[in-house]
Amino acid sequence: MNKHKLTENKDIINNTAHKNLAWGEALESDNYYSTPEQVAEKVISLCKLDIYNKTRKRNYVDYRALVCYLLRNKLHMRWTNIAQFFISNGKDMNHANVIHLVKNYPYYKKHNGFLDEIENMMLFKGGLNYDQIDQVHYITNKYNNVKDKYDALINKPLFNVLVNIPKDKENEVAAKLELITKSWKWK
Repeated sequence: MNKHKLTENKDIINNTAHKNLAWGEALESDNYYSTPEQVAEKVISLCKLDIYNKTRKRNYVDYRALVCYLLRNKLHMRWTNIAQFFISNGKDMNHANVIHLVKNYPYYKKHNGFLDEIENMMLFKGGLNYDQIDQVHYITNKYNNVKDKYDALINKPLFNVLVNIPKDKENEVAAKLELITKSWKWK
């Protein structure tokens, strides 16, 4: 091995020594990650960069891609949910940015070996399905919309009149209301 190559490898080892210390500490802690916040906080603490910073510098992009990759492939989040997570933390992002970062993550990993170390040290809890959470949120919103419409309907005077019609008179009232609505078309 030539002398230049040996000193180059030695510099690489020295530059990553502090990173390996953090990696060793993480392995001892037996932490499992189940939320996007936990994943992002751990990556930020290990890389010592604010991944939400509005910059396109290589290091920031690398670690942002790592977080997107982990959220997509380990926590099985949707593209738009990952983008929403970043937006909620102050970083402008859309689903296309997330797709691009995840798609290019293997390239970033080749050039930054610490990404692979962080990825391999993180353990994930199963059981949380973000698609189900989305469905619950969707159904809750639908329920709230229907409830609002129902509340608005029961406050109308015509609704109260119709509710108080006796069962044996419903057909008669329906026929009269039909005649009234037809008379509006004649005028």
